[in-house]
Amino acid sequence: MRKLLFLIFLFAVPAGVQAQGAELVQLLSKTLGVTPEQASAGAGALFELAKKTLKPEDFAKIAKVVPGMDGMLKSAPSAGGGLASSLGSMVGGSVGGMGVVTDQFKALGLSPEMVGKFMPVIGKYVESKGGAAVASLLAGAWK
Repeated sequence: MRKLLFLIFLFAVPAGVQAQGAELVQLLSKTLGVTPEQASAGAGALFELAKKTLKPEDFAKIAKVVPGMDGMLKSAPSAGGGLASSLGSMVGGSVGGMGVVTDQFKALGLSPEMVGKFMPVIGKYVESKGGAAVASLLAGAWK
């Protein structure tokens, strides 16, 4: 099944996006022992949270240094309106935002603890490509 999903991923995503996003996806997959699909979708879920949290111009700085951003965002599971999402709306969003990401990770077959393992890998990658200021924007979106 995983091979089939990977083949679907390879053929469903335009070749340019595959090549561009491959570096971060491979890093996550190798470092954390997840499939490329889980790596792409998990990163997409975290970037989606950042996109919703940050000003558009700030998110654009992150997107500029992460090749294949659109593909990762599209591969993230849809954010359901579960309990965490509802609670987050009531208390201001940040708890709910990370709760939604946790739900998305569960939909990918990943434990909630994996969210905390993805974040430093992605953060270091963004810092290596865009510098500390851009990585700081991303980290701030995840608080």
